[in-house]
Formats: sequence, C-alpha cells, structure tokens
Amino acid sequence: MDEVTGPAVALSGEAIQVGWAVRNQGTGPSAVATWTERMRLSADDVLDAADPVLETFVHDGALAPGATYARTETVTLPRSINGNYHLFVETDSANAVYEAAFDGNNTGRTATPVAVSLAPAPDLAVASVAAKAAATAKAMPRVIRFIVGLLLVGRWVIPTPRAGGRRCRSRWPGRAAPRFRRGRPPWQ
Repeated sequence: MDEVTGPAVALSGEAIQVGWAVRNQGTGPSAVATWTERMRLSADDVLDAADPVLETFVHDGALAPGATYARTETVTLPRSINGNYHLFVETDSANAVYEAAFDGNNTGRTATPVAVSLAPAPDLAVASVAAKAAATAKAMPRVIRFIVGLLLVGRWVIPTPRAGGRRCRSRWPGRAAPRFRRGRPPWQ
C-alpha cells in the first residue's frame, strides 16, 4: 500500500472521498485477478479488530511486478461520531493473493487524522393538527353512544349500516336487551 488520502475535516454521517494507491513490490505478477479491499475507521493510529468496517470493495485486474493502481471511492461516515479518526485501507483483505511472507504491507492509513464534527441534528416539531370536520361530525356521536351504552345498559352494539338498522341484543346473560327505536337508546 503506497498511500491513503482523505479530507482534513468532515461531518458525521457525511459522504467523503478516500483515495489510495497499491503497488506490487514483488518480483512476480499476482496469481489472481480479483481481490477485496476493506476500508475501516479508527480513533487511533493502530488498526485492530474493534475498528468498524466502513465499506468493502472489489479490485478486478492482475498486477504485474512494479505496477501500481490508484483508486478513489466515496464512503459515508457513521452518524453521531465526533473526534479525530484515521482511515485505514486493507488491500487483499481476504488473502486471495498468495504473497509468501510479504502480507505485512497490505494496510495503509491516512497520514493525518480526519477531524470529524457532529452534524447538526434535526429538531422536528408538530406545526399543526387538523381533523376532517365531516369525519368528526359523523363518527363522534356514534362512538359516544356506544360508550354510554356500555356503561349504562351493558354490553351491546350500536347498529351499523352493515347490520341493516336491526336492534342489537344484549350479550350479557340474564339481562334483557334495551328497548329503543331504530337503534337509538332511550336517553337520546
């Protein structure tokens, strides 16, 4: 890994561009043409297993001895982070390329950390509440009649258009159904 570059400052949750260059320092070409590269974020300058992976990329194309390729990708920083962070790139992160004893140089990081500040937080507030007048005028008397009927008479159901305007019977044993005309309780 030759170098890793990133922005000097960024906001949490922001998409940033990170660039890196990879060189084959060996004497032979890469035996495979495809491998993965992983980008990680670290609060210090040491890469360890606790550092989160931001993104994984696939490299296509063999690399001849002494050859180099450069790549720039866009990654999104995690939300709600704040502080100085290094960006690490691991090439051949799954060890697809056999390099004998030379795997130790497959990781690079930004020379200086990226200063990440918290992005401004939204503050959602209800501006207004409105109800449809037609729905309220029709539905509320029916709901009130139902609740009053439950409290005063027992368990019964207000007739609905689906019931065809029939009187409803009490569902409580030992109680008679209320007597009223056209589905309305006598107290109305």
